[in-house]
Amino acid sequence: AHAATVHQGTVWDLPAARFDVGTMFFVAESMTSEYGIFEAAAGRFVRALRPGAPFAAGFMTGSIGYEVAGQQFPAVPVEEPEIADALDAVACNVELHLITSAEPVRPGVGMLLATGRAR
Repeated sequence: AHAATVHQGTVWDLPAARFDVGTMFFVAESMTSEYGIFEAAAGRFVRALRPGAPFAAGFMTGSIGYEVAGQQFPAVPVEEPEIADALDAVACNVELHLITSAEPVRPGVGMLLATGRAR
């Protein structure tokens, strides 16, 4: 509690080039069913970092959405190439790591961790 202050917000409100390190997990691909919005959200996250700042971002792969308590939530079904493309314009030294598990999150849905540095 002494090291950080938590604020509720949205990726769209992130200031440019402000942070020295960043993490984002299951946000950009799980807020929309449109690829362009996914790409813009991933870019907005990385652009919130100062040039050279490291990041780690987790992505659900292959998800077309999910239901919780009768409420349907969207997702865009991204895979390695789409994630790489979304990060390419805003990041360097990007590495993509597939997370394997004997039990998938949901049928056809996996996880991928992307690491890199903001441009």
